[in-house]
Amino acid sequence: MTWIFAAWRWIAGSRAGQAVAAALAALAYLALAKRQSRLQGRSEAEQEAREDADKRVQKGQDAVRDGRGGDPDERLRKNDGRW
Repeated sequence: MTWIFAAWRWIAGSRAGQAVAAALAALAYLALAKRQSRLQGRSEAEQEAREDADKRVQKGQDAVRDGRGGDPDERLRKNDGRW
């Protein structure tokens, strides 16, 4: 436990300790900024995937709605031979 106090005294009392502390703080900041950027990119990709899925679902619903617009016998005649 005394080594912690000795390290704290060295950091607070010497220019070299302050430089080391500043360098460590800068590295920690860069690591956090990189992590935040990665998380933001991931959330943007997830949002794009959701939008794409919504568009595909809407397109399928439109196709079903448009295909059911006519008489069932007419739909059967149109579909005959497509199987």
